[in-house]
Amino acid sequence: MSRKKKRIKLISWNVNGLRAVFKKDFQKSFQHIDADVLAVQETKLQDPQLSKEMRNFPGYASYWSFASVKKGYSGVGVYSRLKSGRINTDLGITKFDS
Repeated sequence: MSRKKKRIKLISWNVNGLRAVFKKDFQKSFQHIDADVLAVQETKLQDPQLSKEMRNFPGYASYWSFASVKKGYSGVGVYSRLKSGRINTDLGITKFDS
């Protein structure tokens, strides 16, 4: 009996500022990519700066980690169609987690 393997489309994108890329048709690009998981790096924002449009894409859950030492620097986010029971936003190593 052969079993089909489910393929997962995972995209990693250095956006170099999520607010800036949102002004350049990010939503349209996101829909076109049609990824199961889209990871974005260098978001360069803090939680209060994350708009509803940035946080919510239909069919996706989003998860965020913001820089704590240099605010407005780095930061990552993940949009995922896959269900997850547990989300970690740190490694447990202080010098890397901040």
